[in-house]
Amino acid sequence: MSYTLRNAKVKYMDDVSPSTMDDGEYAQTLRFTTDQLPEIAYWQPGEEYYLVIKVKETEHSIEKKGKEVSEEANFEVVEVGAISDDSGENYEGKVKSKLNLK
Repeated sequence: MSYTLRNAKVKYMDDVSPSTMDDGEYAQTLRFTTDQLPEIAYWQPGEEYYLVIKVKETEHSIEKKGKEVSEEANFEVVEVGAISDDSGENYEGKVKSKLNLK
């Protein structure tokens, strides 16, 4: 399997209020629970991780302004997984410890 990683930052738009970044752009965001992606029980804010995401394109548009042409697409996330070290730790125990439950 091969892949190319590309910058996914987006310039500010008037109709959104994103979490800002230093360079005047904002990051695309995704939200998952431990039911969908158990690995997040081990992860920490600020760290970077690799996800494998299967998506279905739901919308595609082309906009032409003068000689400039831009395209954009919307996607529905169908499946998600993480590229990990396969530590095998029980994520449910990790979640309970974060919540101080036994």
